[in-house]
Amino acid sequence: MIAGTMTRSSLLPRLASALAAAALGVTLGLLALPDEAQAGIPTQLKPGDRPHFFQFGFGVANAFAGNYGRGIRPDPNDPFYRTRGAWGWYNTFKLHQELGFHLNGTPKGPALGFFIQEEFGYNYNAYGYYKDGVYYSGSFPFGFVVAPRFQWDIQPVKNLGLYLAPNFSLGYHGITCGPGCGMASFADIQVGMNVRLIVSDRFIGWLVLPQFNLMVGANAEVIARYEIMTGVGVAFP
Repeated sequence: MIAGTMTRSSLLPRLASALAAAALGVTLGLLALPDEAQAGIPTQLKPGDRPHFFQFGFGVANAFAGNYGRGIRPDPNDPFYRTRGAWGWYNTFKLHQELGFHLNGTPKGPALGFFIQEEFGYNYNAYGYYKDGVYYSGSFPFGFVVAPRFQWDIQPVKNLGLYLAPNFSLGYHGITCGPGCGMASFADIQVGMNVRLIVSDRFIGWLVLPQFNLMVGANAEVIARYEIMTGVGVAFP
């Protein structure tokens, strides 16, 4: 049962990593195009002029280091805990919604955004747990992130609406692990690179290349994770 869970949980990150590697390869290939080839880019992929954007998507976050156990009530005798390690509890599936705008009125350059992320799949009480003599049946906890984001969209190919966007966010990360378990709170830091493609000056396809996520608790609990996400969006007005 545990081995099967591990296999399923590792499949999505591998697929997402392959997608990120392919996107990076395509981006590097476009950078190498001669000017004549760049001039032949389809009109639908030309750079747009809409500065605002709304994006939504999904992805995964996998923990790779930290000094914290499996959450609020760690149980080192749990075989799933021992298999995943002290920080493996924080591997999750994520949903993402973001609203943002560019400060200079164009689709490139500095931009401010605000995003919300929901997380599912923390492995805390998949097998149930006891608290104060009461047994709570297994259920998957829920987490969320609320944060502002700063990014800088760089257009590497002159005639193509493709943008590389280094970004940084600092916000709040909350986790609740089921009835009677309370809320764990963290500062959430995300640093990475987005790849965004504008189509027909309206539609957006985006991909977060493997980026760094740091969760810091009030008592110096630290969890380091990598994230990979993808999705779509719209540019406006």
